[in-house]
Amino acid sequence: MSGPLKNARHEKFAQGLAEGKTADQSYADAGYVPNRKNASRLKSKEDVQARVKELQERAQKRHDVTIDSLTRELEEARIAALANSQASAAVSAIMGKARLHGLDEKKLRMTLKKPEDMSLTELQALLGDEEANRIAQEMAASETPTRH
Repeated sequence: MSGPLKNARHEKFAQGLAEGKTADQSYADAGYVPNRKNASRLKSKEDVQARVKELQERAQKRHDVTIDSLTRELEEARIAALANSQASAAVSAIMGKARLHGLDEKKLRMTLKKPEDMSLTELQALLGDEEANRIAQEMAASETPTRH
């Protein structure tokens, strides 16, 4: 089945069912005089059941947004921005991904350590061996008490 039912009231009834309403409520909303037996009979019709399923599947696709799907979309936007030499758009996509994963700038600042609070291994992982060793030597020299 594809598309609305030919009978407008049947369509309205199917839409109500797809929204989670009871058959009785959907039947009345479609403009029929309330009648539980007739509502049940209409609900059991094959074309109505197929339409309800179709409407529910559409709703599911419309609402099937996950962190993974948003991450993929932001990555595609980032790649497109870089391909078009739009650095600010690429940065926006990167920041969107970071926020999506809970890594906003404020949180990043709070989790970063000061270099003097980091071990040599942490500095090496962050900066590379040469730069980390240079900073470690500077920090060690500044900690050595000077004699007067």
